[in-house]
Amino acid sequence: MSTYSVSKKIITAFAFLAISISASSMESLCDAAQGADLDTWTEGSWTGQIDIPGGGSRSVHIDISSPAQEPKSKELKYSDPRGCTIKARYFGTAAEKGLEYVVTMSNGGFCDKLLHGSLFLKKQEQDRLGYELNYQDGTTAKKSEKGQLQRPAK
Repeated sequence: MSTYSVSKKIITAFAFLAISISASSMESLCDAAQGADLDTWTEGSWTGQIDIPGGGSRSVHIDISSPAQEPKSKELKYSDPRGCTIKARYFGTAAEKGLEYVVTMSNGGFCDKLLHGSLFLKKQEQDRLGYELNYQDGTTAKKSEKGQLQRPAK
C-alpha cells in the first residue's frame, strides 16, 4: 500500500469526523430552538375550572413564566386561595398529554403537596391550555387535577 493512499484515507476519515461533529452540533441547536418555541405559548395568565381530587371542581388563576436561566422550565404562581408558587423542570413530551414537567420546587403551603408531581401542559385551541397535575401528597393515594384553562378576558 502506498503512502499516498494511507494519507488519503486518513484525510477522508478526518473530513467525515468533522462533518459528523458539525451535523451533531447543528441538530442540538435546532432542538434547543424548537424546544424554546414549543413552550413560549404557555407563558402568561390563565384561568379556568379544574377537576380536583375527591370530586368537584375549583376555579383557578395561574400565572406561568419561564425563568431566564432555565427557559424550558416553568414557574406557576397560583392565586388565592392557594397563594403559592411551584417550579417545574421540563421532562419531555407525552403523546396525548402534551409537554411534561416535573415539579422540583415549592414556596410552601398547598404547593408542598405538589413536589415531585408531574405537570402536563397542552395547547388546545387558540388561547386554551390543557392542564393536568398528578401528585402524591404524603398519602398512598395518587391525586390528579385537570381541566382546560383560557386567557382571562381583558
